[in-house]
Amino acid sequence: GVARFVFGSSSSVYGDATPVPFREDEPSLSPISPYAATKRAGELSCHVYHHLYRFRVAVLRFFTVYGSRQRPDLAVHRFTRLLASGQAIEQYGDGSSERDYTHVDDIVGGVLGAVRWIAAEDAAYEIFNLGESRTVRLAYLIQLVAEGLGVEPRIELKPAQPGDVRRTCADITKARRVLGYDPQVTIMDVSPEQLLERAHERFELKDYYGALYLLHELIDAGRAFADAHNLLGLSYEMLGRPERALEAFDQALELNPRYVEANIHRGIVLAELGRHEEATEAFQAAQESGGEDRGGVTAHQAAKLANLHAEVGEAYAEAGAFGLAVEQYQRALELGPNYHDLRFRLGRLLLEAGRSLEAREELEKVVEARPGAVDVQSVYGLACFMTGDGATARSIWEALHEKHPEDIRVKAYLGLLSRGNGG
Repeated sequence: GVARFVFGSSSSVYGDATPVPFREDEPSLSPISPYAATKRAGELSCHVYHHLYRFRVAVLRFFTVYGSRQRPDLAVHRFTRLLASGQAIEQYGDGSSERDYTHVDDIVGGVLGAVRWIAAEDAAYEIFNLGESRTVRLAYLIQLVAEGLGVEPRIELKPAQPGDVRRTCADITKARRVLGYDPQVTIMDVSPEQLLERAHERFELKDYYGALYLLHELIDAGRAFADAHNLLGLSYEMLGRPERALEAFDQALELNPRYVEANIHRGIVLAELGRHEEATEAFQAAQESGGEDRGGVTAHQAAKLANLHAEVGEAYAEAGAFGLAVEQYQRALELGPNYHDLRFRLGRLLLEAGRSLEAREELEKVVEARPGAVDVQSVYGLACFMTGDGATARSIWEALHEKHPEDIRVKAYLGLLSRGNGG
């Protein structure tokens, strides 16, 4: 009787909720089409027969097979036929869906490896992914076929089909190890720059696992550069894995010690971990990376870095360490003396720290830049009052009260003056 069995399954069993790259040991599969559900049912039936009758079973999950003798209704065959005859292509969705296209020659190699594997005597049931382990966007596939035919594609946009998954991507580590699977045919040649660009696309779409996969592929191939490690760190940070993020930022800085963005991102993660002294050092390193003139950073980077100093300053302020908080805001203002919001906050921190004279000096600069700001004027009046200059404080608050009689804070400050004068 039958004792060995190779079952042809599909990548569609992973559904739309499985992190990429798809691994065979993923515990929760949620197929979203009848086809995928029947394939998953077939896999489970194979497992039942293995359990009851000790069948040796190899389940092969094929990833979007193309090549010689492909069914005419499938994408690559259909696109090629339509484009070659000058007809329009129906594109379902916006073209951002991605598939792991696998050439039939490589699939045959995987099937033969599975046949050899089940020939062994030990009873077992195993699942293997057979894919290229690289994804291609639908829009790019259409362009790729059109370029190969030397034609300009005509595309008719259609709504996305409800049973189609957004993305497939195979982790073929197990198939390589057990079956000797080694795909050789690639649907496209991808440079390191292109891989990084695609990783950026995945990151922008908030597909952080997808970005991780592409970046690790780039790094494992020994073709990575500092930008790749920096994006890897950002991806890990967004997935809530700060220690891995720090490792990636450190690697980026090892490759490029003057990498401003990597230092900034490293500082953010350190601050989130409560390692404020190290965060400060990272921000300072970013500031100093380019020498003088905002530390060699662009105006945009300087603004970003100043805000990060302010964030660390707020963390110190929440902990009651006002002196350290003031230092952070002062560093922020070194990057941009015209960041008036940050200077206003510095003035208030100085008041809280009991350094009224310094507060008055900082707030006076903000008043000169924003004479019509009620908040700034009222707090500046408070700084004057705290330094013993009640006359100036009264003048400021009375002028504000005349323009804004409904402002409760100004009324309170005037009441403070009245009590200070004994009535």
